[in-house]
Amino acid sequence: METKIVATIMAGGKGERFWPKSRRARPKQFLNLMGTGTMLQETVRRILPLVPWDRVNVITGEDYGPLVRAQLPLLGGRNLILEPEGRDTAAAIGYAAIQVADEHPGSVMLVLPSDHWIKDEEGFRQELAAAAAVAAEGALVTLGIVPSSPETGYGYLEIGEKLGERGTQPFFRVNRFTEKPDRETAKALVESRCYWWNSGIFLWRPEVILGEISVHLPALGEALDRIRAARGTSAERLVAQEEFANLKSGSIDYGVMEKADRVVVFPGVFGWDDVGTWAALSRLSPRDVHGNLIKGRGLAVDSRNCLIDNGSEMLVAVYGVENLIIVQSEDCFLVLPRERAQEIKKLLGELKARDMEEFA
Repeated sequence: METKIVATIMAGGKGERFWPKSRRARPKQFLNLMGTGTMLQETVRRILPLVPWDRVNVITGEDYGPLVRAQLPLLGGRNLILEPEGRDTAAAIGYAAIQVADEHPGSVMLVLPSDHWIKDEEGFRQELAAAAAVAAEGALVTLGIVPSSPETGYGYLEIGEKLGERGTQPFFRVNRFTEKPDRETAKALVESRCYWWNSGIFLWRPEVILGEISVHLPALGEALDRIRAARGTSAERLVAQEEFANLKSGSIDYGVMEKADRVVVFPGVFGWDDVGTWAALSRLSPRDVHGNLIKGRGLAVDSRNCLIDNGSEMLVAVYGVENLIIVQSEDCFLVLPRERAQEIKKLLGELKARDMEEFA
């Protein structure tokens, strides 16, 4: 029997590493970075052959609700889930799982970030279908990405014994999760061939993840129980607001997945990137013969491996430089070395420290 999949797309992130295009009022998931639609729109489009519109949920903060509605006009009225406050992925996933469990009993919940890039979309959907069949049996399933380089911006999974196959898709036990490593550690992990990148894509039955939250994050579990008891009443929103106000922030990876016993992983071989930095964007887009990526009015002469993203009418020209990221927005101009693209958050910290938050 075909597994009923209900997708939950997490669209509440700030996308700070794509500053200055990504801002508090319009973060990365709402931007058209690849030229084919916004990141959120592309996330929905690639799963629609597998999951129909009435089983697509988007969870985000209240401030971003109008943006979601504008970009996804076919999204159902109850399919937009607004978090009372941002409390990281554990609370967001638990809050969404309540609705999935109540409205789609017997289903498998697919959790997707809203800002990933997938090359082989048909292969991706086939792997999701195979993983959903295993999740339907009670496992906590994640997709791991076979690493192509020692990335320091991703968490890693240690792969254990092979547990079986679904169709042509093998799946394995997850022995442990590893937080984002330094360069030398990442190199050792990749060379061991026992570690894959953690994609942040999950599948499970909603009642299974709610049970695991109750065991490993009891304060969150109790809060979710109280919210669930108020569903359908006039007090539902007020109860949710009160409970979220008292919650501590925490990720589903650290809070649950690292501690749970029934975690399995499918190898993601469909071409994946979390498009986490400007440097990642330049990897995924067509470049000229010198490795330069130019969007908008730009000119690169005697220059190599540069990214110019110009959202203004001005001309941005570079001469005789290498490995630079140059971004022009309406009111900000950014220049930084490609190898330091992960450090933009430090720059945003300086904006706040220097009372320049209007540019954040």
